[in-house]
Amino acid sequence: MTLNFRKVPAALAEMSDREGASADLAALDAAVPPSWNLRRTMADLHGRLNQGPEALKQYALWIDSHPKDLQLASAYNSRCWLRARMNLEPAQGLEDCKEAVDRDADSPVYRDSLGWTYLRLGDAGRARKAFDKTIELRNGPWALYGRALARFKLNETDQARLDLEAARKLSPKIDEDVRKAGFYEADMAIGVLDSPAKNVPTWAMLFSPLTGAENRHVTTGGYGRSGIGSLGQVQGIDFRRRAAENMIGALASLDDI
Repeated sequence: MTLNFRKVPAALAEMSDREGASADLAALDAAVPPSWNLRRTMADLHGRLNQGPEALKQYALWIDSHPKDLQLASAYNSRCWLRARMNLEPAQGLEDCKEAVDRDADSPVYRDSLGWTYLRLGDAGRARKAFDKTIELRNGPWALYGRALARFKLNETDQARLDLEAARKLSPKIDEDVRKAGFYEADMAIGVLDSPAKNVPTWAMLFSPLTGAENRHVTTGGYGRSGIGSLGQVQGIDFRRRAAENMIGALASLDDI
């Protein structure tokens, strides 16, 4: 097999044949030396194919053999982002993000990756701080969306909603983009039923006591919290959006039926 090393990476980037691209990348990996400069490109391509272990291998080979390269901070950030979005040992990704930020503290891209990594690790406080700095450097939908998720975890609901609104205004498809990246906190599902719902889990919706003054056609929406009607919110945020609609036939107790 003869490979044109200069043209193959660019060609792979345009390929829609995942199996063919994977086979060509494997052939390149076997044919070129460990320090080959385009291993960084190979890592990025493996990442586009969601081939985490293969991408991590190529990042490691490139980073270890290019300790003084001007693109080293970018490579650390790319490896951090891969680990965060694919949930591949994100604690190690955090070290990559910190390294990237140490090398270029004014990069909003690196700060953004740091925020998403903290979010993946469940550290909402540090995630919010990272997103604050990102937005200070450059306001963008991803940082606003990430900060919204962090604020929901921190029970800063009003500010979180403002961030979500701003993110969706800048990028109407941000919910889908975040979900496709691998952060399923952004997922949303709404069901329409033609009959009354039964056996709904108590953690999935929050019902409040009725007073009798409500309209009989009731719609309600919520985001991220759960509990029971008599006590209100009794559980922490779970990132589920929920919507419900019903026609009230009577305000009564079981004794009246």
